[in-house]
Amino acid sequence: MKRVVALGVLMLAISGCAAAPTPTPVPPTATSVPPTATSVPPTATPVPPTATPVPKATPTRAPTPNGGGGGKIIFTSDRGGSGNTDIYVMNADGSNVTQLTKNPGTSMVPRWSPDGKRILFSARAENKPFAWRVFVMNADGSGQKQVTDFSSAWAHWSPDGKKLVMNSDRDLTTPDVPEIYVTDSDGSNPVRLTDLPKIVDAQAIWSPDGKRIVFMSNRDGNPEIYVMHADGSNVTRLTNHSAIDQNPRWSPDGKKIVFQSIRNGASNSEIYVMDADGSNVKRLTDHPTHDLNPAWSPDGTRIAFTSLRDGNSEIYLMNVDGSNLKRLTNNPAAESMPDWQP
Repeated sequence: MKRVVALGVLMLAISGCAAAPTPTPVPPTATSVPPTATSVPPTATPVPPTATPVPKATPTRAPTPNGGGGGKIIFTSDRGGSGNTDIYVMNADGSNVTQLTKNPGTSMVPRWSPDGKRILFSARAENKPFAWRVFVMNADGSGQKQVTDFSSAWAHWSPDGKKLVMNSDRDLTTPDVPEIYVTDSDGSNPVRLTDLPKIVDAQAIWSPDGKRIVFMSNRDGNPEIYVMHADGSNVTRLTNHSAIDQNPRWSPDGKKIVFQSIRNGASNSEIYVMDADGSNVKRLTDHPTHDLNPAWSPDGTRIAFTSLRDGNSEIYLMNVDGSNLKRLTNNPAAESMPDWQP
């Protein structure tokens, strides 16, 4: 499982194309976990599916979260038994797990639309490095439709639902090294926001007010968290650490950014939070195994994340100060990449 998580984590961080700075590559959009990483497909953060089908298991239900804003949580899992990673949805207390995709390839990086009615995800139909594409479906898994016709992954909605920001290597002379692009919600009119040859810019997320985009980049020699205006101007570095910082997510009010990092002498990824200007960094988790893929609850009181702390990749929940930890899934398969419905 540790192998799976480490791989999946980094794969997503770099998604789109490009070897991860230090983490392990993941699809077009990936969230790396392990300290060292190899480039990953356009979209990948989750843990790669296990090759051997795993029997279904009913997740252990944690008490209904205190606060959190309700809504459902989508995540990736290979519990289907096909050997592929698919998208699942569950209640915020871990109950009523339902499979949404049953694709022949890998599906990862699910993201709710601002109105909570649709879901973006990245999928790879073939086992090829540049075969990742962005798809959209209804909240119940119906109406699945391909959005992009070029190498792309790790897509995220703008606050008004009219635009998408994603990883892609479509115009690059160095394949597998993603840059950040913005398109219309139907995948048309792609506009490149970052342009640094052989540099990985990925995992972009729009701020709640739509004015800024936070992302991960190794432009200064190490994976760090950056922010820029929505048009790609005024790039500012938020973290400055020798460790790997990645997978940033804005708080609902835009005042905080949660992210994962391998710092403080640790060899594993932990969850951290900082003010939106990069100040006041605080560590939220402290465990010898990987904690990653943080996602805020709609009201900003809780954080869902992936952890290997019980020997397998599962989805957990905690308060914004790291307290009141609760396990939401309990399955022999690998569960990862949670995202909370608005």
